[in-house]
Amino acid sequence: MKKKGITIGIGVAVLLLLLISYFIVKSNVKEESEQEEEQAEEIVSIDQEEITSISFTIDESEYTFDKGEGGWTNKEDPDFPVNTDKMGEITDVLSAVSTTRTLKDVDNLDEYGLTDPLNRIIVETSDGNKKTLEFGSLNEVTSEYYMTVDKDESTVYLVEESVYTPFTGDLYDYASGNTYPSISSDSITEVQVEKTESPYMLKEEEEVTSGWVTGAIGNEELQTADSGTVSTLLASVSGLAYQDFVNYNCEDMSAYGLDHPTAVITITYEEETSGEDEDSRETKQAVLKVGSQDENKNYYVSLNDSQEIYTMTGTSLSEIINKKPVDLYDLTVAYAAESQLSKIDVTEEGDMVFELKLKKEENEESEEEKAEEYEYYYNDKQLDKDLSDTFYNALTSLTGEKILEEDYTPSEAAEFTVSYTFKDNSTLTVSFYPYDENYYAGISSNGKIYLVNKMSYKDVKEAFDNLIES
Repeated sequence: MKKKGITIGIGVAVLLLLLISYFIVKSNVKEESEQEEEQAEEIVSIDQEEITSISFTIDESEYTFDKGEGGWTNKEDPDFPVNTDKMGEITDVLSAVSTTRTLKDVDNLDEYGLTDPLNRIIVETSDGNKKTLEFGSLNEVTSEYYMTVDKDESTVYLVEESVYTPFTGDLYDYASGNTYPSISSDSITEVQVEKTESPYMLKEEEEVTSGWVTGAIGNEELQTADSGTVSTLLASVSGLAYQDFVNYNCEDMSAYGLDHPTAVITITYEEETSGEDEDSRETKQAVLKVGSQDENKNYYVSLNDSQEIYTMTGTSLSEIINKKPVDLYDLTVAYAAESQLSKIDVTEEGDMVFELKLKKEENEESEEEKAEEYEYYYNDKQLDKDLSDTFYNALTSLTGEKILEEDYTPSEAAEFTVSYTFKDNSTLTVSFYPYDENYYAGISSNGKIYLVNKMSYKDVKEAFDNLIES
């Protein structure tokens, strides 16, 4: 019986412990719930319209931005072009700052990086009041910042990173710069790139197949430009844009390498103008000076006569300033329209000459239009039409992979030579020589030496052999 009483006593004690534990847990849950409500507390609320001044540290120097009737100004530099949108972002944050956690009875600010704050924000309002926010270190776990309000060292708040972010960056993050002009590639009519080595120009020209000619600046003998390369270059020119605003009123261009620019890019383009004439267009020019590079390989640039300095990415500008005239040349080796030709002479191994004469045949397709077709004759015999077209197309579409710039003297006779005689009695001759295991050298009478893929050359040669054998 005594044993049974002891057992009951133990059971009662256990029950009491369980009840006590329950009430403790319930109490803690209630406290946590109350704490969560406290976490949503708004600790700073400043009417944006009442703010007259904001001071904070930028690049280890304190700056004050004053708001007057004319908008925001930089107290240290009244001419500085303050970015109104950026200041609006700051005042929007200050209008409602909430804490995610409040730490009370703090006795060591150093634990939170508040002995030497990252930044001190002083806000003045039209009623003469001031509000001071000091930001400490970043909580690596929550990605939030510790902050005090009005020098209250006993209370520390945790605030979201978005509260601190508007006060970071350099001075020109708070500046309002100009935008680079929007120039579409189809509005460009000429590009000149002046530089120490291999300056070049690209100019619109309706008389050539690609619509563009290119060459060294000052050289009157411009060459037909490659249409694909032109499209790529114009896209690069059209895609230029400012990266960072660096200086709103530069007094020493040499600090950015702009006293002796790396390159000067002159873009001539047409812009639609408003008026009675819907097709009215105005010719404009943008002169972009390219200076030295910064630590991120971006170039410093200035536009026209402006004293403003910006950066542009090295990648975007390199696509333009690293080009040479030869890079833009049309790589078509021997194009000629059939309507311009009177004959094609072909020489094989230096001693066999085939004279292919072209004659126009007009076939009436309808009452309104006639199609021009050309027949090829060898020794007064008409050649197979399909094989003639195959040879002509293979020959006139033949392109080099690049133009050889270094001196080249063939070590043997030409393997295959094609000579055009045009109706105006002018001529164009291209001779093909074995160059290496991958290429033939196509030496043109226009002064260019094309490196032609061996397989592409063999397609032309095979098309000609099939034509003659027929």
